[in-house]
Amino acid sequence: MFAKREWFQRRKYGGWGVTPKTKEGWWYIALICLPLIVFHFLPFWTDQIRMYVTVVWLIILMIDMIPIMLTVKKDELEFKIEAVAERNSSWFMSLVLAFGLVYETIIHALKGEVYFNIIILVALLGGALVKSVSNYILEKKGIKD
Repeated sequence: MFAKREWFQRRKYGGWGVTPKTKEGWWYIALICLPLIVFHFLPFWTDQIRMYVTVVWLIILMIDMIPIMLTVKKDELEFKIEAVAERNSSWFMSLVLAFGLVYETIIHALKGEVYFNIIILVALLGGALVKSVSNYILEKKGIKD
C-alpha cells in the first residue's frame, strides 16, 4: 500500500519482522504512529472506541507491512543465520511453554482440580504439528541441510 520494501531490512536484533533502513522507512514509522498517539491523547473517546480504532489501525499496518516482511531481501548467509536464530528461539519458547503447562497443571492438581491451560496446550501441539508438516513437505521437495 504505502511502505516500500527498499525502506526496510530484516530485523536482526530485538524481535521479528523488519526495521527501517532508510530515512523514508523511519518517516513511514513516525507517520503511522503519530496519528494513533495523538488520537489516544485526545479526551473525547471512550476506551471502547480507542480499542476499536487501535485494532483497525494495527490491521491496516499489518496489511501494509506483512508483504514487506515476507519479501525483504536476504542473501544466503542471512537466510541461514535467520533460520538458526528462529530455530533457537522456537526451542526456548517451546521449553518455557512446556514448563509453564506442567507447573500450572501441578499447582491445580495439588488443589484437587483438573486443569490444563488450553492456549499453551494448543500452542505446543500446533507447533509440533507445523514442524511435522514442514519436515514432510521439505523432504518431499528434496530440501536437505
